[in-house]
This record gives sequence, structure tokens and C-alpha cells, in this order.
Amino acid sequence: MPLQEKVEKLWKKDMSEIELITDIPEVYQLIDYLTENLPEELKLEFHDIAYRIIFHRGAKKRYAYVSAINKEVHIYGFESIRHDWSPFAKNVQRKAFDTLLKTGDLEESKSEVIEFIRDQLSQSPEKLKKLLTIYGALKRHPDDYSIQTPAVGAYIHYMHSQDGDLHNEWKEIDYFPYLIIKGDGPQKDRARHPDLVRIEEIDKIHYIEEALRTVNRFNLNITVDEVRGIGHLDLGLFFEETKPH
Repeated sequence: MPLQEKVEKLWKKDMSEIELITDIPEVYQLIDYLTENLPEELKLEFHDIAYRIIFHRGAKKRYAYVSAINKEVHIYGFESIRHDWSPFAKNVQRKAFDTLLKTGDLEESKSEVIEFIRDQLSQSPEKLKKLLTIYGALKRHPDDYSIQTPAVGAYIHYMHSQDGDLHNEWKEIDYFPYLIIKGDGPQKDRARHPDLVRIEEIDKIHYIEEALRTVNRFNLNITVDEVRGIGHLDLGLFFEETKPH
């Protein structure tokens, strides 16, 4: 249905001013038509109208949209609603969705996301640790994993360092917290419990790259160098670099 003009008008209205039955009656006409052609046991109900929507190519249950009715961003299936990503990466993706869906402008969204990343990374060490901590599943004995995850690697390291009961304590844990520290090798060998990590040991580049992976699939194309941004003092301290004047 050619409803672009009506949806544009809906987007510009305050929620309290919207009366769908008169603003876009075609919605109810469509629902009635489809319901009439469904088996008797099935009935369609109106849920929402998307002003803009982003789909993940090849994944039917991953999409995000901004409602033309309440102006809120709704996210389904992406990293920003999953527990196995850092709060930092999830916050960055939410910010990208918010700006992309509400403005429709790639360049404006890119600038806002870069500034948001810098602000996030300028938090105090205590807050930054919480932003970067990931909770990975730990559902069985470490020896039963054919491929060890970072959470398993962090758990093994923690148990050894604390003289804990490696073979039994996992039974009381569903998700184990960890940070990725600097160094070579796979993440499972560089994963550590947050209590055992100093802020300067954290692999900061890893976390920025992780966050950028969640947004660059939507053509923002942000690089680590753009995030680091010459002249951004707080971020310079974060990277422990001396910035040129």
C-alpha cells in the first residue's frame, strides 16, 4: 500500500494526537482482509507501525525499527539484547540504531556513534571495568567443552589462582564474568575474572573492534583510528598515548 506520505505525517505527530482509525485506516482494512482469509483458529492483531526498519541480511528474526506511533526504538535478535556481549558493545549498537532509525542519515549517525564511544571509554576505571565485562555461559565441566570459550578459560584461570575447586564450583555458576587482557593467542587464554585485572591490562582495541562489528554491518564503516581521534584528551589517556599538539 502506498502509505509513505501518511506514515510521514504520523511520525511528526505527538502520540496523544494519533488516531489510527482515521490517520491510516488502510491498516485495519488490511488486517480485516487477511483475517478473513485465515483459518478460523487464527486472528491477526495490530502491533505497531514502523517508521524506519533495519533487517539483518540472512537472519529472519533480527531486525530493529523505530515506531511511528510512540517514537521508541525496538530491537529484536541483535547483540544489544544478548547477555554474551559487553555492555559497552551493546550500548554502542543501541546508539547506532537510535541515530540511524531516527535520522536516516549515515554521516550524522557515524559522528554521533564515534562521540558516544569516546564518552563511554572516558568513564572512571571502576565504571569502565563494568562496561567491558562479559558474562559467558558456564553450563558444564570445563573438560566437557570440545572448544573452550573465554568464559571457560577465565573460570579455569580463576580457580587455579584462588586454589578453588575447579571440578565442582562450576555447578553453582550459570554465567562467569571475564575481561580480555592484552597479549597474543586466542581469547580463551587471555580471559580473566575482573577482580584479577588492572585497568591498564585490558585489551582496549579488542573491545572497540567488538563494538564496531555490531554497527559496521549497517554501513557506518567506522575505523578504530577514527574512534581514537587525534586531540581527544580523555581517549588519549585511555590508550596511554601522548597526543600531538
